[in-house]
Amino acid sequence: PENEETLRTIIAIDGLGRTIYSAKSGVRTDENGSGETGWNVSGAVRYDGKGRSIEEGQPGFSPGPDAPVPSIMQNGTVTDYDILDRPVRVELPDDSVLTTEYGIEAGLPRTISTDPEGRVTETL
Repeated sequence: PENEETLRTIIAIDGLGRTIYSAKSGVRTDENGSGETGWNVSGAVRYDGKGRSIEEGQPGFSPGPDAPVPSIMQNGTVTDYDILDRPVRVELPDDSVLTTEYGIEAGLPRTISTDPEGRVTETL
């Protein structure tokens, strides 16, 4: 920062040491230039039984000097995995979906990805 204030950081972890959310002290400025102090909070993260991140929320701002409470899931992005822990389906906050298929062709790995607009990308 441009001044001598201390930048405070909070990292919340679960019992397995995985980050659930993090927050850093900051200022949110409106269109008139007025500032409000508080916390820039990362999006919440949810894990499955294998420790994979299956949902990640959008970041936000928590006003006030007190430490933010655990972040609730806001507009989460949900990821599904195959048996080899590869992402096969990603659902975005607007309900659009990206899919990925994995395979072998002529002894080489093959990936077919489809974006929310239906565009397909194949990688060999």
